[in-house]
Amino acid sequence: MEFKQEIPAKHEKFLVESKIQISIFDDRIEVVSPGMLYGGMDFETMKTGRSKCRNQAIADMFQYMHIVEA
Repeated sequence: MEFKQEIPAKHEKFLVESKIQISIFDDRIEVVSPGMLYGGMDFETMKTGRSKCRNQAIADMFQYMHIVEA
């Protein structure tokens, strides 16, 4: 799995109101997020399968619905 990280100049993230964008292609899914990774997470740690939960209520609901693994 390949992760690309592009960090905008500091002033850009305050001047431009952006939203997360998800593009689905035949061979890949691309997620573009204007912000940084949550809770000090970095790409090397993410590639090992570790994660941090930003919204526990949503995580619990997804686990209950068997959409995600525990």
